[in-house]
Amino acid sequence: MGRTIPSATARMDSKLSQWERFARTLPPHEREAFLELVSHMKNRRSAIDAADEPDIGIAMLLAAIVHLKLLQQGDSHDPDKHPLA
Repeated sequence: MGRTIPSATARMDSKLSQWERFARTLPPHEREAFLELVSHMKNRRSAIDAADEPDIGIAMLLAAIVHLKLLQQGDSHDPDKHPLA
């Protein structure tokens, strides 16, 4: 039998474990911000998986950038405000 492809969750968890050393070196307030971004990345798992990137870390960073942009714009979850949503 062939090997199975790891799920998006498993691939994300693997990448996050690679990033753990980075997170541990951050000052507490920056680590808290990083962990908040990680939470938002996990909430966008299906979009990250759909990105079809060989390195899931790139798609995870794109999801984090989108989240930060929405925060900058004062996202109110209004579909009319974000025509691409």
